[in-house]
Amino acid sequence: MTSGELHLGFVSTGAAASARSRRIGSTCGCRRVVVSAPRRSTNGVARLRAAMEDDAEALSDREHHASSNNEKMDGGGSSSLDPSSTSNSNADDDVLSNRDWRAFRARLVAAEASSKLSAGAASAISGPEPSVYAQTHMKDTSRWAHIVSNVERGCLLVAAPVGFQGSQAYFEQSVIVIIEHNEAGTVGFILNRPLTYSLSGSGFQFCGELAHSLKSNFENSALYFGGDCGGTTLSLIHPYRNLQGAVEVVDGVWAGGLHSLIAARERGEVDLSKVRFFSGYCGWAPGQLEREIENGVWFLAASSANVVTAQCLNLKRPLWRQVLDMLGGSYAQIARQFDLMDAADQ
Repeated sequence: MTSGELHLGFVSTGAAASARSRRIGSTCGCRRVVVSAPRRSTNGVARLRAAMEDDAEALSDREHHASSNNEKMDGGGSSSLDPSSTSNSNADDDVLSNRDWRAFRARLVAAEASSKLSAGAASAISGPEPSVYAQTHMKDTSRWAHIVSNVERGCLLVAAPVGFQGSQAYFEQSVIVIIEHNEAGTVGFILNRPLTYSLSGSGFQFCGELAHSLKSNFENSALYFGGDCGGTTLSLIHPYRNLQGAVEVVDGVWAGGLHSLIAARERGEVDLSKVRFFSGYCGWAPGQLEREIENGVWFLAASSANVVTAQCLNLKRPLWRQVLDMLGGSYAQIARQFDLMDAADQ
């Protein structure tokens, strides 16, 4: 794949999806909350924005540290996708066993958070103060999220609490995984917009054996509204490596490879709860996403693979709030404010 190519393994349906494939379901566990002036003061929003700007100042040194350690871990070259591969690095075995350098970076963030807590002086140190939720989940390295300063493949776009109304209301409180980002543009899928029906009821039309295989293996699989581009494309992400046609996004997240996935499913090797199907996708022209981030439309975060591949159905707490809470500090304050608004409405 060349650096200027956007390749995601999309499957063209050969016919337009039915009109109802544009309707967004209500099963994501996220009641839409429109922030209006009476519910939150202008001063409160200003304080949150100022706090988030302060939080961001500590990121550059942290990410530089992670990048430097990553180069030491992999000897300056790319690591093999083979789980059995080894490294000549002298780093500890626990670090070496993790092929995803982002997880190593997350451990640095967790260590920093732990240090602040043990010192009892989080408010006096620059950087985000960990929330209780974040403290719990950052200790469990299987599920984590933290702020990053630059768009990167596999990162999350977390919608700011204000900014999406009218025709783009589907972006409100959205969490988007970036599948590809290069000089040709950016592509991602909205993770928390399940449609009101399964894959079999989507109106997508496939021919011959593929239609039969999809129905027999994934008939009841949830379908998500991936974005407002490419409404006649069916896309998928999953955690399964070594599937022909699949493209690695980051370690633990793969896109495409539908035919190989069907074969693996028929062999009983696929957990349906870890496969996510999307109708359409989000797309940005070169430089467009960066401008939106500069304008405060999105927060940028890295996360563990299971945050991306887990289904977003009937959640006790909306994914948007979960991710904000894992980010800690002023981001967690936003999530708590929406929790309080919900409690006040009950």
